[in-house]
Amino acid sequence: MKVRVTNFGPIEDAEFELGDVTVVIGPNASGKSFLSYMLYSVLTARPLGGPEDLKELPVGEVELRSYLDAVNKVLSRALRESFEGLFGVRYGELITIGRGESRITFTDEGVGSLDITLGEEFKAEVRLDKDVGLFINFVEVKDARSGVVDVKTARTDAGGYRVDVYYGTELLSGSEALEAEKRRVLASTLSQLVLGLFFRGFIPAVLLPAERDLVLSNLSGYISTYISGGKLSDASDKPVIRDFVRSLVSAMRLLRGEELSIDSLNIKYKVIEPFVLEVYEKGERIPLPLLSSGYAQVLPIHILSRFGKSVIIEEPELNLHAGAQVKVADLLYDLVEKEDKRLFLTTHSDIFAVQMAINHVKRGKSKGKTLKIYLLNEGKMEEIAYTERGDIESIPTITDVIREQVKEIYGE
Repeated sequence: MKVRVTNFGPIEDAEFELGDVTVVIGPNASGKSFLSYMLYSVLTARPLGGPEDLKELPVGEVELRSYLDAVNKVLSRALRESFEGLFGVRYGELITIGRGESRITFTDEGVGSLDITLGEEFKAEVRLDKDVGLFINFVEVKDARSGVVDVKTARTDAGGYRVDVYYGTELLSGSEALEAEKRRVLASTLSQLVLGLFFRGFIPAVLLPAERDLVLSNLSGYISTYISGGKLSDASDKPVIRDFVRSLVSAMRLLRGEELSIDSLNIKYKVIEPFVLEVYEKGERIPLPLLSSGYAQVLPIHILSRFGKSVIIEEPELNLHAGAQVKVADLLYDLVEKEDKRLFLTTHSDIFAVQMAINHVKRGKSKGKTLKIYLLNEGKMEEIAYTERGDIESIPTITDVIREQVKEIYGE
């Protein structure tokens, strides 16, 4: 999957490829978080169609390309809501200052492209390299309540999709309201199907923002602040933190009562009801407020990575000394090698980047895994090469600083 981003926040023009592991190195305020949030916003968008999106109700054998106008309408609304919800601003504020529009393009060879334009309007436009056949079938469920009951989508032997829409007519048989409901649900289903064509190997996704260590050390405080009547409130924190807390709470519900361990760090933990973690280091229980900030930020990674096909992590090396950075890099590569997950990682650390390259060369390359390392700096993106042994000879924003220090110590 190739991605191009132009005039998006501090990013002027960046082209990169999403590998099994993608590492983006860059200084502060270079746009790394913009990329992480953007990718997560796309992968977690929830297409909700309206009855007006489809002008007619297709039945039987049809081609997906014939309904891309409806899909584009649905995706434009869904992606705008996802972007604005996660970034916490109106989409116009994400456009680089002084530029008229921002553009983000995902291109998957053999599938097509998804173009997202932030300008006078927020627009999504899908182009398919080849058409996709659909068989759409509506099935009445007797004695069921009025409206759509269920939708099932399955791949056909011919490479297309069969869509079965189950509906009830107890009160509204043949009514205009029922037909509108069918159109709404089908528009949503076709839009979700299109996202699946592009991102089938990336969905579902989880995001671990840089603030995760603060959340864990005060977990009960965050939960009591955000949860009211079972829903997260719109408190004053960054929306990405609210999203993270919501994801963490959902994951802890599913893991309630389980005992888990991170052997490389000598940490064990147990999820206790209600949403309380008991953490043990070298056999001794450690109160969360006293847990080191470096280990505190690793625990949410270990928890949430279980629930995502794509794991997006800001600064995996956060608050970790060099040796622990290496261990966390090893731990993360286990997710790729053993669980077939995809990683999108942003970092300031050359140590961490080199260890990911070493892991790839020794453990992943022979299995067909891909690693891409990029430098994002001054609005541009460049690929960073690594050797057959996993060494990275130069990372300009880091090696330049080291050279200046050497000059200070030894003179010109």
